[in-house]
Amino acid sequence: MSILLRLLLAHIIADFFLQTKWMVEGKENGGKKSILMLTLHSVIHSLMAYLIVGEWSLWNIAIVIFVTHFIIDWCKIQFRGNSVSAFLIDQLSHVAVILVLWMTIIPSNVSDIIKQVQEIFPDNIWMIVVAYAMMLRPSAILMSLLLKRWQLSSMANSSLPEAGKWIGYLERILILTFVITDNMEGVGFLLAAKSVFRFGDLNKVIGSDMDPKSLIDDLIANDIEIPKIFMAVGDNDFLYNAKDIKTTEYVMLGTMTSFAIAIIVGLLVKGT
Repeated sequence: MSILLRLLLAHIIADFFLQTKWMVEGKENGGKKSILMLTLHSVIHSLMAYLIVGEWSLWNIAIVIFVTHFIIDWCKIQFRGNSVSAFLIDQLSHVAVILVLWMTIIPSNVSDIIKQVQEIFPDNIWMIVVAYAMMLRPSAILMSLLLKRWQLSSMANSSLPEAGKWIGYLERILILTFVITDNMEGVGFLLAAKSVFRFGDLNKVIGSDMDPKSLIDDLIANDIEIPKIFMAVGDNDFLYNAKDIKTTEYVMLGTMTSFAIAIIVGLLVKGT
């Protein structure tokens, strides 16, 4: 089982950490550059698998990983897959290859394979390493694809560069740690803290030109109909425009998706 988890870890590192943006763009541009980038990417995969497995006599691992990864990624490029389904099919194809490769490396009879699976507990450290690796770029890419249909263009310039990405990394790592260590109350505390920081910004408008009371007074003074979109906060009714509502809903979708991924992976690790 240790070899299987090492192969999975090598795949995650090579596919999500060592594959740069210019390599992805180069693969999708077509022509000779696409073939060159595919070759380079596949070589990195094969080398990572060979080095992390650490069984130097199993040099055929590198060859199988190189050939299969090249073919799978080439097919994805030909179909120009950039959706959740394409991402999942691509990753499941790579995992299927790794499973088949693993079953040919260890003794091939069924009883030995079952025995290897049952020996997962001594190798639980590899399961945890894989889980933490999944909390970073793999889950971030999956989330971006899931939330793509609701992407708000106005949010790009309203925060620090890549701040959201790193906040997501940290929160998923914390949640995974809380779940694995049986500290589920920490998940609730993290959600509450994020909500306070996120929605606490609403209080900054008090006393400013955007103070809801001032806005309502101005509308009444100018005999303008008051919009029927409000947000109740304490004893006050705050004007809340549609753009703010969409932003809040998008943030909540992202938060819930991030929390769900981390909790599910954590529960799966605990269940093994």
